[in-house]
Amino acid sequence: MSPKQKKDKWYHTKLFITLISIVGSTLLGLIPAYYFTLRAEKIEYSKIESGISSAEDLLSQGLVDEALQKYKELLDKVSKDLKPETYARLKRGEGLAYSMLATVKERENNLKKSISCFLESLQIYNVNKYPEEYAKTQGYLSNAYLALSDVRDRYGNLTKAIESNLEALKVYDKENFPIKYGKIIVNLAIDYGLLAEVKNKKENTLKAIEYCKEALGIFNLNDYPLENSTVKLNLANSYFGLYEISQDINDLKSAIDYYNKAGEVLTIENYPEDYASIQLNLGLCYETLAEVENLKENIEKAIECYENSKIIYTEENYPYDFASINANLASAYMKFSKIGDAETNLNKSYQCFQKALEIYTIELYPINFALIKSSMGDYYIEKAKLSKEADKVIDDIQNAINSYKDSLKVFTENNYPEDYSYLQEKLANAYLLLANYIDKEDNLKKAQEAKIEANKY
Repeated sequence: MSPKQKKDKWYHTKLFITLISIVGSTLLGLIPAYYFTLRAEKIEYSKIESGISSAEDLLSQGLVDEALQKYKELLDKVSKDLKPETYARLKRGEGLAYSMLATVKERENNLKKSISCFLESLQIYNVNKYPEEYAKTQGYLSNAYLALSDVRDRYGNLTKAIESNLEALKVYDKENFPIKYGKIIVNLAIDYGLLAEVKNKKENTLKAIEYCKEALGIFNLNDYPLENSTVKLNLANSYFGLYEISQDINDLKSAIDYYNKAGEVLTIENYPEDYASIQLNLGLCYETLAEVENLKENIEKAIECYENSKIIYTEENYPYDFASINANLASAYMKFSKIGDAETNLNKSYQCFQKALEIYTIELYPINFALIKSSMGDYYIEKAKLSKEADKVIDDIQNAINSYKDSLKVFTENNYPEDYSYLQEKLANAYLLLANYIDKEDNLKKAQEAKIEANKY
């Protein structure tokens, strides 16, 4: 019997070996091409990453125009569909650039562009897939809405700022992200404090105070002195606002206490602008407190605070704030005139009013102009009470009437009905006073007409 022949296995056949040779040579031909494609993509991506870093560095240096141009160049090279995460990062960077640009020019236009960029970024950075990027971008978006609220639709944009901050809190919880949580809480306190100026003052002010107090539990004075003092500053502002509603002297004293505590860290040497702002607000608090208790002591404190604020808020560098301080000083000196050296203090008051009016013109700052003119009317009435000469009394009363009328150029019946009514009441009293000296019937008639106007609202 002959030995059995060994059967070749199928993968040893010539056909298979031939096929493998053909396929193998084809694969070997593809490998270098595929390798070089990957390498090229890696190099291109590396260039984009480097470009993003460069843009972010430019932004950190304040070179906003250059950074914005860099972001636009990179966005032309990145596909939203193929590289969504990179695209989202670039759109967020572009949004930040527009936000920074808005601080120096075309505020409203650039803020709207910024918001548009952030919203487009959030189409990719959703809360489920990119939670931290989502929260971070919502934080930037809230800041843009907050800034836009200073320009247009205060209530609407503040509401959107609050919504964005609340979205960020879906990720930045207190347990896992205590510091980021705390910063969002502070932002919410600011949002609600500003919203209180527009709607539901008491309710929104109390929310602002609640958020501030929670933030103090995170940012303690020892570990976070700057953040702690910033929160106290916001608390002071909120309590001052609350006093306007409650008329509870304890709220006013809480405001003073928190301003003073914030000032222990925000000193003139380290934080000159914050120091000046605190001194200005403290002056307002003490001047308000003077109407309730210790007139002389609190007016003296108010004047001292206003003068401290002027060290930083000079006419050259801060004309608007300089004018505001002088308007407040004028008011303080008027109050001071009631308890001693009336003539000297009224003269100081007049000089401060004039300094303020050099900046607060009706063309540039109509509301400020009108408020000062209303106060100047009161000044002339006080001056008239001091004078013993009839001619001077008449001149002062007529100056008061003219000042009230100047204020009414801004506080018109249609646009500011409450202020209009208030000024008409002042006019009526001035005409009644003038009727004691000249043109009795005519001035009594004018007084009656002003009374009718005042009673409309």
